[in-house]
Amino acid sequence: ILYTNAITAVVEDNFALMYVWYQGMAPFAEGETREVIFTCGHVTSAVDEDELPGGDVARIELAQNYPNPFCQNTRISYELPVGGEVGLHIYNVAGQLIKTVLAGQQPAGRHSVGWLGRDECGNAVPSGVYFYELTVGGCSTVRKMMVLK
Repeated sequence: ILYTNAITAVVEDNFALMYVWYQGMAPFAEGETREVIFTCGHVTSAVDEDELPGGDVARIELAQNYPNPFCQNTRISYELPVGGEVGLHIYNVAGQLIKTVLAGQQPAGRHSVGWLGRDECGNAVPSGVYFYELTVGGCSTVRKMMVLK
């Protein structure tokens, strides 16, 4: 944990728990917030077995972007076990959405899309670590990439 203004915070492998209020304490003031900032030593980067509609077992294949790290552009490849509504989103380390690279229907099969390292407004993103998430139906998988300027 790098910082927290919570009473206490616990970060484990797959969850973060913050204690921000106990019974008997005064209520929060309007607009008062609590936060925890922590680093992650690993990222889950694959979905093993999730059920898709119809009972099929999905194996979403999300490849590591190439090149990685990159300066101006990178390519993200993936394979869909079934067609459907697909989303590919880029997030910063704070979990903020930086760019929706694609959103729409796609058929099953191999696909590839480029990202120019720009946010939704077209501004170049700063150097740093970013995460890209591929969602298909109720399944998703995430990988990490690095931008170096």
